[in-house]
Amino acid sequence: MNFGQAVTPMHVVSERNRLQALELREAGAKYRQIAEKLNVSVGRAHQYVMEAIAELHEQVLESAEQVKLLELNRLDAMWMRLSARKDNDSPRVVEAMLRIMERRARLLGLDAPVEIGGPGGGPIPVAPSDAREVLEGKVEDMFRRLRAGESVGAIVDTLKPAEDGGAGNGTTPSSNGASTNGQHG
Repeated sequence: MNFGQAVTPMHVVSERNRLQALELREAGAKYRQIAEKLNVSVGRAHQYVMEAIAELHEQVLESAEQVKLLELNRLDAMWMRLSARKDNDSPRVVEAMLRIMERRARLLGLDAPVEIGGPGGGPIPVAPSDAREVLEGKVEDMFRRLRAGESVGAIVDTLKPAEDGGAGNGTTPSSNGASTNGQHG
């Protein structure tokens, strides 16, 4: 309802219907049932419910904003009391002031995380099971190659980092065919 305008009987009926439509919908009524109960069209019943929900949403947002402002005022008052203290440079007071600053920044959304997007700005695909499957596949391949008679040195060579001509973990074959991790000794 728009406040500041003259209230007519039509406004009162419309507001009452809006509230009743929302109550009926909340109780599980379908729009057709609401329309029959209020003696209006299905479209109008839907409109009543949507208007009532929008009004409630607006009230909640206003309420949340008021709470946020109240909390900011409280934090400001605490800050002022702490900064007026003679010992405002003591570690305890400085720590309290920092906590107030952190809380204030969170309330204002100043510390919001940086959004990171995947391809086309969408979500970043994360599939830890894929990594496990790849690793299991590589291990199975190594066992298959060992069973086929391939030498450990040849298999290890394929695991070398790309800059060494391989594609793996930095292990290298020793002169006796055993694998080392680059440590000498």
